[in-house]
Amino acid sequence: MALGKTIKHSHKPWFDTECRQTKNQFAKLSHAHLDRQVRLKQMKQLYKRKKRAYDVLKAKQLCGLAKADPVAFWKRYRKHAEGVNGITSEALRDGFQQLLQPPAAPTIAGAMTSAAIQA
Repeated sequence: MALGKTIKHSHKPWFDTECRQTKNQFAKLSHAHLDRQVRLKQMKQLYKRKKRAYDVLKAKQLCGLAKADPVAFWKRYRKHAEGVNGITSEALRDGFQQLLQPPAAPTIAGAMTSAAIQA
């Protein structure tokens, strides 16, 4: 490894050595290489497969936790459900309700008539 180069590690828990090797092999292909599009598609399929397998594993772990220790399950569930990216579910709901409300119609008292504009 050359000086000044750092190794980037993915923060995705499902991104394992197989994903890393595939990514490195893809990076070594020249941009003009005809096989590049095929390799890119294969790499994306691998990532989807790994992520799906990780999600299924986590779901099974949560189901097992719900059966074995319901208190711990609900504690973990509330921790994730209370706020995603610092936004509570209530604030998210209120924000969408405000967006979905029709705009208020202008009142006659506030509207200027053509006679008032000409005067």
